[in-house]
Amino acid sequence: MMGDFVTRGAPLVRVRGDGARLDRERVRQLIALDNERTHTDDPAYGFRKLIDVAQRALGTASNDATTAVQVINRLHGCLRQIADRPIPNGHARDEDDELRLIERVLDWDGYVRLGFDEIRLAARGYPQVTRRLEAALADLKSVTPPERQPALDCQLRLLARGVERAFEDEDDRRAAMVADAQGIGSGSDVAIR
Repeated sequence: MMGDFVTRGAPLVRVRGDGARLDRERVRQLIALDNERTHTDDPAYGFRKLIDVAQRALGTASNDATTAVQVINRLHGCLRQIADRPIPNGHARDEDDELRLIERVLDWDGYVRLGFDEIRLAARGYPQVTRRLEAALADLKSVTPPERQPALDCQLRLLARGVERAFEDEDDRRAAMVADAQGIGSGSDVAIR
């Protein structure tokens, strides 16, 4: 898959069927390898770097929830751009519509999990971050077609369960789950309408 580390001598392609007529050199020329991941063809790499920033911000040495909220802003924006767009399935077909290549790619659920799983797990004790996650997920649900809703619903359920485990007081739990685009600052419980 794009961004995977490849060890020397590892297979890059698996051929199904008779590969005798396959031009192996031509296939090798069509594969791009480099020493580092890049943003050009690997959007998951950008997500990964943002997530790392958020995790460091939420680490016990940092406690920088505002930085984590800024990361969620960017991830939310990226996911909103693809929320209702077709995501390539990794299948390449020839002019006769015969399947010729299968490339492993992230689907919508994969992007949602990449964008939110680790931050959600690190954030449960940070109301500023859980509120921002709630707002991002609610907004994404408003622009996402029905077949993509389950991934967002799952994140919302897991977020609520994490908050429930993190806070003993019901008022704290309720406050930690108010959708708030600023984390704490613009939610319905703190801002005048």
